Amino acid sequence: MGIARRLAAEGASMLVAEYNEASCKATAEELRRNLGVRAEVLQVDVCDKTQGLAMVAEAVRVFGSVDVLVNNAWASRRGSAHFMLEETKTDEDLDHAFRIGYMAAFWAIQAAFPYMKEKRWGASSTSHPSMESTPIPTRWTTTRPRKPCGP
Repeated sequence: MGIARRLAAEGASMLVAEYNEASCKATAEELRRNLGVRAEVLQVDVCDKTQGLAMVAEAVRVFGSVDVLVNNAWASRRGSAHFMLEETKTDEDLDHAFRIGYMAAFWAIQAAFPYMKEKRWGASSTSHPSMESTPIPTRWTTTRPRKPCGP
């Protein structure tokens, strides 16, 4: 919510996309009420590639493009404890963590980048607990303006 508040304070309109629809609606309503920005709502399961791609397509449909993409999804697999010792994790837990922690961000970035490249401007940010201890390329984990985007 902190990232959304900061962007809204700068006047950004946004698509609040989240798995939990009630939380998603509450976030968007708070942004509208307290900061006066346009905040649209989309319930989405980013672990599902089709839904993740549709999320970016919806942002483009509603706003005409994507300027900033924030990947901040993280949740334990339904039915598993929030914090687990490594030796107690199952293959399903690892698969879920990989899909929500890496693949979801990767798919969203792939879908949004062509719009940023077309404008020769854009930024992406990916931040969640799984990235704190796992090295991946910096360009995927930090916010950085992409001026210019592409070749």
